[in-house]
Amino acid sequence: MSIFGIFDRNEIVKAMPFILFVSVLTMGYIANSYYAERVIRDIDRTKNELKERHAEYISTMSRLMYQSKQSEVANQLSAYALRKLLSRLKRFLFRKKIRRKRKMDVKKISCGE
Repeated sequence: MSIFGIFDRNEIVKAMPFILFVSVLTMGYIANSYYAERVIRDIDRTKNELKERHAEYISTMSRLMYQSKQSEVANQLSAYALRKLLSRLKRFLFRKKIRRKRKMDVKKISCGE
């Protein structure tokens, strides 16, 4: 008995494992292409998010640099009645006795510099 006048039934039965193997490979190929498309979409989404975060980082750093300028800090502290010192800070000298060497050791302590 032949099918379509080309294949014999015994030939089709003998080729059945190969036909199943090719169909499994085809399904695997289709599944792999769907997976690859999903991964590409995830990569694109991550790239866009990274660009947004980078722009946010740059704008935040710009604001921080502007707000940390000395004039801006002075303006913000003026609300608390704090102002910039007009004179230099003074240094105090403390004398400390050292018993072992029997000498006077002078230690300078600087305030604010």
